Amino acid sequence: MNARKVFGILILYVFITGNLFAQQDTDILFTIADKDTVTKAEFMSMYERNASIAKDDNTIDDYLNLYINYKLKLIQAKELGLDKDSSTIKQVEDYRTSIIKPYINDPYVMDSLALQAYDRMHTLVRASHILIGIPANVAPEDTIQYYKKAQMIYQKALKGEDFVALADQYSEDQSVDSKNGNNSHGDLGYFSSMTMIYPFENACFELIDTTTGKLKDSVTFCKTTFGYHIIKVFSVIKAPFTRLNLAHIYIDSKKHTEQEAKDLIYEAYNKIPTLGFDSVVNVYSDDTFSKVRKGVLQNQPPNTLPAEYIDMYFKLPREKVSEPFQTRFGWHIIKILSTEPIPSYEVLKPQIYKRISKDNRGFLAIERFIEKSKEAYGFEVDQTNLTKLSNYVTDDVFSATWQIPEKKAGYPEFKNNFLFSIGDKKYSCQDMMEYIFEHQTRVTPSHIQKYINSQFDNFANECVVNYAAANIGKQYPEVDRAMEEFENGVLIFDLTDKMVWSKSLTDTIGIENYYNTHSSEYLYGERADATIWTLDKSLKADKIMKYIVKNKKKGKSNDEIKDALNKKYSKESNGKKKVFYTWSRFEKGSSNVIDKNIFANLNNIATIPYSCIDTSSITNKNMVIVVNEILPVSVKPLSACKGLVTSDYQDVLEAEWLQSLKEKYPVKINTQVLNSLK
Repeated sequence: MNARKVFGILILYVFITGNLFAQQDTDILFTIADKDTVTKAEFMSMYERNASIAKDDNTIDDYLNLYINYKLKLIQAKELGLDKDSSTIKQVEDYRTSIIKPYINDPYVMDSLALQAYDRMHTLVRASHILIGIPANVAPEDTIQYYKKAQMIYQKALKGEDFVALADQYSEDQSVDSKNGNNSHGDLGYFSSMTMIYPFENACFELIDTTTGKLKDSVTFCKTTFGYHIIKVFSVIKAPFTRLNLAHIYIDSKKHTEQEAKDLIYEAYNKIPTLGFDSVVNVYSDDTFSKVRKGVLQNQPPNTLPAEYIDMYFKLPREKVSEPFQTRFGWHIIKILSTEPIPSYEVLKPQIYKRISKDNRGFLAIERFIEKSKEAYGFEVDQTNLTKLSNYVTDDVFSATWQIPEKKAGYPEFKNNFLFSIGDKKYSCQDMMEYIFEHQTRVTPSHIQKYINSQFDNFANECVVNYAAANIGKQYPEVDRAMEEFENGVLIFDLTDKMVWSKSLTDTIGIENYYNTHSSEYLYGERADATIWTLDKSLKADKIMKYIVKNKKKGKSNDEIKDALNKKYSKESNGKKKVFYTWSRFEKGSSNVIDKNIFANLNNIATIPYSCIDTSSITNKNMVIVVNEILPVSVKPLSACKGLVTSDYQDVLEAEWLQSLKEKYPVKINTQVLNSLK
């Protein structure tokens, strides 16, 4: 499709139908048969909206003509049923999904969460935790015992009891296991934002005084999907980097006795001054991954490294080798190579948005939308019937083999009972049972009422979002306007493609006939049949020009001349070619070199062939121009102008199409109203 057609569609795309505007002025501007009526108010709303991006010389008459054409096309598109086409429906639905996202994912919430995440990237927190998990098969009312246990440990930590001892005694985190050989005692190392699950991250960062950047407390408590966490934050430091590049020598404590590991690391350390760091890595390091890379670990986020590595970063000058130090993994020697600073918020914003939309933060925006929608449209639930669902859902649901008990005693009467509603949309117990049936998967068994409640939350929230999305135009009229604009644009695009663009591409006879009738409109300007020779500056242009002219007279081709010159002069530059050429029939205005040396000097050129030298090129080259012929103005063959001919032929097809539409759907303009607009 050519650019002119695209522009035409874009202009028409912003025209919107009359039912989108409050008709403050009901004067009828024009009617189209018995199909449509356009008021003065509708037209002026369109005109004023579009006038700001249009040229000053576009008059009301111009807009009126465009708008009438738009309306005629839209009427035919709908009469042909293009609005019922499955492809159109899908495009419109996809567009609707995209434009309502900002209303569902509240931009204020998302922006604040993204800024919060970015701000936290500048801080590193080192923390330990004690996890008290909640078994999946526990009834909701029985979770209190796990909460009480977690609170008991929390109180011990608040009183200052040894956190490591508490973690070893109580934590259910797998890392707190002496059997694995490197018990973390709950230590999570250093981390920043978007590393831990959001409620955990939030609990840690809320301990930090935003004014001073220091800890206002060190112990806190939170709940996540994993269970209850008792958290102790040990230190908070500024994060001057987002990733760290370093090299290390690592002696694995699992592969050696404690004394052997210590002896090996000091032996390696003492050999670095004589053998060099890289050689010592190759001999001693137990890290097979980095060993082949001279011990280098690239692009390491802080949370992937032992906390001691981060501490060492602040003590160690760049490229200096540390003394041996021990962690729970073994013994280490490191040197800091470089760091990657934290990019600006503008650079990271798309990445942050993508990440927070996939974690707990993303649900905060949706939850806010759900809460606002429940309040706006009214949400009611029958808790008694929700509880009674457990009488009909069995443990088979956890193996994905449960069936709706249609014939079970009492179910036929129960299934039609009201369960919940949003706005004027009501859902029955049967709707909920069908949702559970369709969404059952093999999962770890849990308490059945807890499972039902969770599924109900999912179903109800889904219904609320769908209802609010379907009715979002009531709160945000611009959504309905955008939807109608888009759908009408798709319809007119598809119809124009059918009636004009695609038709023109297949109508070869029509294009040939149009060309034969209008061939005098498609002309070559004055042209020079010429060859531009580009020479390396080391070559003498006048000598090369004489050689070219001499060999052209002998009937040699450009390729033969080029190959001979390169063979002669490339020996002295190790085969680097020094001569190139471009041949064409250059139309006036198509080449600065030809315009300057030939067309601007045409009156002074006595004979053809003609040759000259151009030495004022901005490139580090000389140019020799050889003109074989000056061609006068002539008609272009169809093959040379088919694109332009096709575009002009499309204008003819569109004009004929619009004329047929005006004959089929007569347009009646109220000149009195039109004059009042002028």
